[in-house]
Amino acid sequence: QSACPTTASAIAAWVEQNRAKFTDDKMVYDATAIGCISTCTETNFVASTDKLQCVCGLSPNTVPAGKYLISTSTECKYENCPIGHYCPGSNDDPNPNPQFDPQYPNNDVIFCPCGKYGATTGLGTYNCSGNCSAGYNCPQGSTSSTQVQCTGNQLCKAGVCDIEDCNQYRQPDTNHTNCECKSANTLTYKGNNWYYDRNQADCQSQCANGLERNES
Repeated sequence: QSACPTTASAIAAWVEQNRAKFTDDKMVYDATAIGCISTCTETNFVASTDKLQCVCGLSPNTVPAGKYLISTSTECKYENCPIGHYCPGSNDDPNPNPQFDPQYPNNDVIFCPCGKYGATTGLGTYNCSGNCSAGYNCPQGSTSSTQVQCTGNQLCKAGVCDIEDCNQYRQPDTNHTNCECKSANTLTYKGNNWYYDRNQADCQSQCANGLERNES
């Protein structure tokens, strides 16, 4: 048997002349092999179109939800999406503002949105594991429904991203989910003719007909 060609042009010509010998998609040109053909042995690798190298045979267009594609010169597999993230795979993602994790350069691993959390691997939708619990804040990429406990004057409703503050007249309830009026004797009133009123945003209303607040 004659030696296998080694120059680029000769190899290309040899492959075209011997296409019929490549009887399955794992067969690749190999100048050191008997018959000048060897087989890709790495899991999920196949021969490239020009039959000159082994490449990842998994398509980025068929990635299952909850997984992302690892495709390097040595690895070819679908991997479970990490916690705190979701991976839509090849499916449409209705998230209007996806935040891709730069650790995964193929833009296929996305942080769970602010207000949500991802407690398990393999999540495939932007709802992740669900809403952040009331009284807690979940920044993007959170892994627990109680990621950050709200403190001070913060107001944190379930599944809501933005942290609000109660105004100067109000304080959070014990769960930090609603603002309630501070006690009457702690308020700084607008004047002597203003009285304590829980139904108002500033917890006070003006007395009618020139009446003044009853301090008792």
